Amino acid sequence: MMRGMSNGVRIAWDNLTAGEWSRILQGAGRSTLTQTFAYARAILLTERETAVVGLVEIDDRPVGVVMGLRKKAFAVAETVSIQRGPILLPEAREPAVLLEVLAAIRKRFPPGITKWTHFIPELEATERNAALLAAARFKRTDGPGYRTIWIDLDRPTDELRRGLRLKWRNRLVLAERAEAEGRLTIAVDPVARNLPELVKRYVADKEARKYRGPSGPLVVRLRNALAPEKGAVLVTASVDDRLVAGILVLCHGVAATYQIGWTGPEGRATSATHLLLWRAMEHLAATGRRWFDLGGIQPDTAPGVTLFKRGVGGEEIELAGTWV
Repeated sequence: MMRGMSNGVRIAWDNLTAGEWSRILQGAGRSTLTQTFAYARAILLTERETAVVGLVEIDDRPVGVVMGLRKKAFAVAETVSIQRGPILLPEAREPAVLLEVLAAIRKRFPPGITKWTHFIPELEATERNAALLAAARFKRTDGPGYRTIWIDLDRPTDELRRGLRLKWRNRLVLAERAEAEGRLTIAVDPVARNLPELVKRYVADKEARKYRGPSGPLVVRLRNALAPEKGAVLVTASVDDRLVAGILVLCHGVAATYQIGWTGPEGRATSATHLLLWRAMEHLAATGRRWFDLGGIQPDTAPGVTLFKRGVGGEEIELAGTWV
């Protein structure tokens, strides 16, 4: 256990219950999929990486979680990846407290000849946050920070709809018309029972078009971990019982993340994906989710996907980058 000196901050490592983890995610609002218990389980089965989990406390009161994924090589070398953490309650986001949290993470994962840490902090790209990371003895690597779009679902449906960009809303209307005329059938599956077919199409499309994304086995294991709590939502579009488009959304706390999607020619012709995403947002809001992470954007390497996601509106953010 490592203690801060001035704010009663400490991180208790590898002593976190699933209940405590869940409460932190609920209270944090914008939580991230890569800092969840389900993600740790799925990664262990898929990549053989083990989780190192810390409970952040102030004066013995839980205020956050942080998870690193550890991989060993050649018996002596070790790599730890902390992806989009820590997840902190509002009272732990003050600069003085945040600095101690970052310093405790650095102390737990110090740099060394046989030890490497890749840290993508869930902190926006600001001068203040960069200064805090540097003060905690992290070093910035080259390259842009991770970018995504957050949708605030805690608003009336008509307000969400007004937030859509005009062209996106027009495509949504076209898809709704196709559904009303019986040319398109939309289904919301709150436990993602019919995921295998979508994964098969997604994997083939990913290989053909050479884009990055989670592996098929990881997606299925994430579904398996989250489905019992109705945290894996599959929304599909079909024509004459044939799958023409689908998306998978994974839930954590009061937030959710767009995980994978696929659309074929008939799906594109009917603008099905616009309606799938809209139905997913309606379902998430109705089941108590407040925040929706659209799963990352890449304006330079994936401009089409970026344009599609920007059409939903929301708050676009850039994280502080990768630190070692």
